Amino acid sequence: MSKTIKYLIAYLMWAVDIALGFWTVLLFRQTLVAGLTAFYLNGGFQRKMIAQFWDRAGILGIGLAWLIFIIIVEEYLRVGVAKNVLARRIARTTGPMVLFIAALDLFLGISQGLLYIGLLRWIVIILELAVGGFITWFGFRRLPAKTPLTPHIAGVQ
Repeated sequence: MSKTIKYLIAYLMWAVDIALGFWTVLLFRQTLVAGLTAFYLNGGFQRKMIAQFWDRAGILGIGLAWLIFIIIVEEYLRVGVAKNVLARRIARTTGPMVLFIAALDLFLGISQGLLYIGLLRWIVIILELAVGGFITWFGFRRLPAKTPLTPHIAGVQ
């Protein structure tokens, strides 16, 4: 495979990671609001202000983390092309993100009530966990050590 195609794949997967990161930011906000709702549901004005602060601070924090992630992943994938380890690096960036999305999805479902989660939502969460787990395993698995190719001659050790 030529370097041009590898770079094209790297930047295409970078765009996928950017999209997954944006989805994570949106899902994080939704999950944060669901979690904070329980906090200020029966509270007064002060609890509402505290919840509003954590909502805004959380969005600012996850937005900055997303921006840093975008910058770091671009270089990480680009260098992966040069070192010929692009597939592992794609798996190392995409897999944990899918697992984080699954965790946010699960927490959001739990905050809404386990009995109210539909079958399709459970299927999506299980698929996210399975796919994210497999991709992460692929990226972080140990590869067998490379042994030098030496001819084995019978009787000579």
